[in-house]
Amino acid sequence: MLNLIEAILLGVVQGITEWFPVSSSGHLAMMQIILGVKTDLFFDIILHLGTLCVIGVKFRDDIWRIIIDLVQGRLRSESARTGMLVVSGSVPTALIGFAFHEHFRASFTDLSVIGTAFATSGLVLHLSKKLIPGERRTLGFSDSILIGVAQGVSIIPGISRSGLTISTGILLGLKREDAFKYSFLLSVPAISGAAFLEVASQPSIQVDCIGSLVGFIVAALVGYASLSSLWKIVEQDRLQYFGYY
Repeated sequence: MLNLIEAILLGVVQGITEWFPVSSSGHLAMMQIILGVKTDLFFDIILHLGTLCVIGVKFRDDIWRIIIDLVQGRLRSESARTGMLVVSGSVPTALIGFAFHEHFRASFTDLSVIGTAFATSGLVLHLSKKLIPGERRTLGFSDSILIGVAQGVSIIPGISRSGLTISTGILLGLKREDAFKYSFLLSVPAISGAAFLEVASQPSIQVDCIGSLVGFIVAALVGYASLSSLWKIVEQDRLQYFGYY
């Protein structure tokens, strides 16, 4: 069982690194090694749900329009199209997650894997600045598949989900704001699905109610601030600077 200081520290790390392109899974794995603790499955899920709530708040209007247009059958609307692109992008993510879930989870205690993944994330961030196509276009279904693959690969601890998906979108020639918004809308089914998969795969789950509640609140509050900061960084075209980190 975690003490409150450990729960707060892990909540802060989750809140910052879930959205900044530096890999929350890699940082959480390293922080647990440094602290000499092993979090239970429920606590890990709660941290991710805490930061997922941030997406629900920040993009609530977009999510609501997507749901309404899809339910009412307005499939030609921009919101419905975005919703279908989220679905198509989620397919490769789900396939990769199901196929390699156990292998990736085993690498959470392997610092060589985490270190290599951090270096890979940094390289991709630099490439997104150096190799930006001249043309800017709207997101298409083929783009959604490739970004979905990038999100699936980010299951590896040390690979940043936000960094890889946003950078992939930019490298495909998308506008920065479109790549940013799609990356985070795409994270909703991915994080929700991963949480459900983890719960469903366990015969029983230990619950640390106080530690989990503290971690959830801290992750949500810090995550809200970090996502707001990330948008300013993307808007100013400074995402590649995270590559040095």
